[in-house]
Amino acid sequence: MTTDALLVDVGGDSGALVVYASEDFVGHEIEIARAEDPSGHPVHNVVRARRVCDAVVCAAVFPTLPVGRYVPHGDWLPSGRTAFSVVGGRVTELNGPGHQAP
Repeated sequence: MTTDALLVDVGGDSGALVVYASEDFVGHEIEIARAEDPSGHPVHNVVRARRVCDAVVCAAVFPTLPVGRYVPHGDWLPSGRTAFSVVGGRVTELNGPGHQAP
């Protein structure tokens, strides 16, 4: 489990993305690509277990992304969606691999 600090940088033309996953996916990469170029260069981040208050949360965090539509890249789908939006000044949250929303 990681205890490092995490900083998201959102505002104007950038947002952030958190993809929640089950513990089984800790260490796996989550990849996303711009919807207008899904075969282009994807960005990725690793699912990590982090302590948040009194709980452990498993998630991949993309701390700064350009505003726009994105698609999952690889074999995961967020809550059955095929695309999602990153909005300026906001953190988009998705249920990812193996994660069941409470």
